[in-house]
Amino acid sequence: MTTPAFYRGSGLLFQSDIPLTEFTETGPGTPDAVIETGTAAAEAATRAEPQTWEYDGFQASPDGPVIIVPEIASFLVNDGRHIAVSPVPGSNPGMVKLYLMGSTLGMLFHQRGQVILHGAAVVQNGRITLFTGPSGAGKSTLAAHLAGRGHTVLGDDTLPLVMAEGRPAAYPGARVFKLCQDAADDLSPDAQMQIADNYEKVFVSNTTPVPDTPTPLAEIVLLDRDDGPPRMTPLAGLEAVAMIARNTYRPEYLRLIGGEARHFEQIAALSTHVQAYRLTRPWDGARMGETLDLLADHWRAGG
Repeated sequence: MTTPAFYRGSGLLFQSDIPLTEFTETGPGTPDAVIETGTAAAEAATRAEPQTWEYDGFQASPDGPVIIVPEIASFLVNDGRHIAVSPVPGSNPGMVKLYLMGSTLGMLFHQRGQVILHGAAVVQNGRITLFTGPSGAGKSTLAAHLAGRGHTVLGDDTLPLVMAEGRPAAYPGARVFKLCQDAADDLSPDAQMQIADNYEKVFVSNTTPVPDTPTPLAEIVLLDRDDGPPRMTPLAGLEAVAMIARNTYRPEYLRLIGGEARHFEQIAALSTHVQAYRLTRPWDGARMGETLDLLADHWRAGG
């Protein structure tokens, strides 16, 4: 029988049968969420309803939302408090963890009514700058370079928000960088962990110190590509709201749980608390210093 352990991450206390090494292991307490292995998710998967959108993700079942990952595992999430995991016998534990820490926890936070954004969260002047953008935009790579310049990085993939003193804020999340092989070789050639042979990224530990209290979110920066010099362009009004909405983590899950109206109100309110920018910069790794210098100037000026 698996002995569960306790971990703190993204502001929650997890009791988990699966080691959550990306979070901070801690002493026992009353958990906010429980992660258990067994047959419950596999049984729910047999009762899942057909998908209603073109996305290989969660489906409705009488037991709750369930995601079925062929040859890996099934995951069942209920009430923002319980995750059941049914690994396929012989599956790669790293891939099971990958879907648990990504899509599955994303559904958990949506069920809890929290806004969860897709991006890398870097702390500057005691506030969070969230770098967002489509897959491959370089969020993790930029965050890892900023960590090399002494910035605290709370997480490089998802940012579940809480309200602290009337403002949106966030706790530290998963303590790893997911990097393409070239970026990992450049930044940390000796500290890589490969998840699986067929997974295109490697993990590098994020060792920057993190606060125990929520850090306020100050700005959201959309990453874009341009071969010219890097530049920051402010976004405002509906453009800012639309940008934030587009970079919600797995927004299609909201349709499944009936959370779309609430989420729209939350995004509109969030846009009044944070600044929004577009950062265009060259993707040539040799010119990364130009982008880092621009950001340093922006933050020194109070951005």
